[in-house]
Amino acid sequence: MEKIIKNLTNMKMWVDFSLPPPAEFKTKTESMRFVAEVMNRCLYLLRVGAASAPNTETAKTGYAKPKAIIVGHMAQLGKLYEGALIHICGAQPELTRIFFRPILEVSINMKHLIQSRGQLCPNVGLASYPSDLEMFRMLENKVKERALTPIEHRVNKLILLQLEKNGISREELTCNNQENIQEKNVPSSCENSNYNDSLYMYLFQKETDWVHRGWHELRSYHLTQTGDYYVPDLGFDEPQPRLGCQLTQVCLETLTVYLRWNQSDPNNELTSIIRKLLKLNAALDAAHENFLGE
Repeated sequence: MEKIIKNLTNMKMWVDFSLPPPAEFKTKTESMRFVAEVMNRCLYLLRVGAASAPNTETAKTGYAKPKAIIVGHMAQLGKLYEGALIHICGAQPELTRIFFRPILEVSINMKHLIQSRGQLCPNVGLASYPSDLEMFRMLENKVKERALTPIEHRVNKLILLQLEKNGISREELTCNNQENIQEKNVPSSCENSNYNDSLYMYLFQKETDWVHRGWHELRSYHLTQTGDYYVPDLGFDEPQPRLGCQLTQVCLETLTVYLRWNQSDPNNELTSIIRKLLKLNAALDAAHENFLGE
């Protein structure tokens, strides 16, 4: 605990010293180095925030399932962000962008669960089984026509074991009509969020292309055109500071929502540092936005 307090104190001093950031950077490499410094501190805050507990008892025993679902979202967010940071530091922006949509989805889903005040929690286990339900129904249909293959037997057994572990019966799974938080109306969620509207509305769908690859992305980033012909481009594009700033904004703001829900930062000591880092991150983002212009 003493080490964490010391690290947080040093972080606060660093952020205070870095505000405001330079009005402009000499090179894009210098700018990206600054963004990476902010991201490393964001990752540390995500880890500390996820590990924090509202009281000593919870710190010892953990969370019951309804709250554990939200805690799991927070842990997942930190891992996804770390993956994005690794690829940004590796100057691999095409790989970094793959993490954008999952990070946004985890953020939206977690906030939705928190706002529901536990009303969905008894059924959220069912709501998280869309792929298992589809697979289970497919295997149920296959067994009517023929014997299952060894791999189909294993898949079917694994699904049933997972359902048993989570206290969900076969009947509950196949009759599930509960809301699937993965299929929430994304534009509506973006409009009702506290995040930057343009960040969500104009980037969420765009970043989907990095998961479901389209011709434009293939042509722009993975092929080199010569006349009417193309050859593979195995290099990476130049990292853009904006991408790191966007991911950091989402994760830090999501962390503040989580800490307030979890009541694990009663004196706002962690939250105050998060707000300072958000301010620094926003300044970096604004500087890059001004550089890009219209």
